[in-house]
Amino acid sequence: MPHTSTDAVQPLLFTPRELLACGLRDAHHHPLVGSRMLSGGVRSWRTSPAAAWQHSLIELSRTANSYCSIVLDCDSRESVALAYATVEGWGPVPRPNVVARRRASGHLHLGWNLRTPVHRGATARTRPLTTFGRIVEYYTGALRADTGFVSVLSYNPVHADYLSEYPRLQPFDLAELEEPIPGNWRRPAHAADLATAPGRNSHLFTTLCRLALRCADDSLLTWASTLNREYSTPLTDSEVRGVWRSVCRYRARWRASGHQQSFIWKQAAVGRRGGAASGVVRRAGTPLEHDRAPWADQGISRRTWYYRRASEAKSGCTRSQYRQTLKSRRKPIQIDPR
Repeated sequence: MPHTSTDAVQPLLFTPRELLACGLRDAHHHPLVGSRMLSGGVRSWRTSPAAAWQHSLIELSRTANSYCSIVLDCDSRESVALAYATVEGWGPVPRPNVVARRRASGHLHLGWNLRTPVHRGATARTRPLTTFGRIVEYYTGALRADTGFVSVLSYNPVHADYLSEYPRLQPFDLAELEEPIPGNWRRPAHAADLATAPGRNSHLFTTLCRLALRCADDSLLTWASTLNREYSTPLTDSEVRGVWRSVCRYRARWRASGHQQSFIWKQAAVGRRGGAASGVVRRAGTPLEHDRAPWADQGISRRTWYYRRASEAKSGCTRSQYRQTLKSRRKPIQIDPR
């Protein structure tokens, strides 16, 4: 169940003022925290919001049912250089709200806070979750960030183990974060190539929505578990079930409004026929004469017709006019009568 407004406000009462000032809008009501052990591993557990900020690692980027910020881990030489360029304002993505540098290693965590959290799990919506996953995938590749980082435990910016700064105080909208992404950029098509947890969450959600038209609840959950195993870093079972419940909720809404499977297929066929008819109308009278095939009327091939059209556009005259010009330039032959 999604938390109420009272539950959402309570964790923010214990959030440090520095993070509230740079646009953090939500926090986990029972966050995961962690500490590093001497062996090099990390021990994690859940605690109250009041005690969470005493630990060096904290669940900062998400709540129980939403993403409230984007956090990337820059731990290589190239990614750290790109991160510093971004902080200065001339990197491939906008300046982040939070930058936390670990004193011991020099590794960085960069965070972009969202003005409106993006819901996930049972309360997810298709468009915001897909856009959020696309943004995280692009930012991870642009900054060469660690693809194995699942954005669960982040550096605590107010802890003594880190040097933190806050380059930007205003939170971001999804549209603003999406601006630097090229229009022709696409997320990886294969599930195994998805680099981030939000990208895998979004991919699983959209795939199950397509399968929801022909699968029952139990088989849909089986498909979700099978697809999750194809990811390089699978999602947790609770996340998979949350996505599955969200898709089932959408399907129940479709059926309640009369949108059965046959109706959706019928509407798709009507849309295809309408698109084909409008294409004929839009292309009529344009240089794209595929529908009328003028080369058939002239008795020439399609390739020859396009070659002649390109030659005419380059020379500024038609083929017949060019021949007449050549004939007019020829000098008559003078015959000596002697």
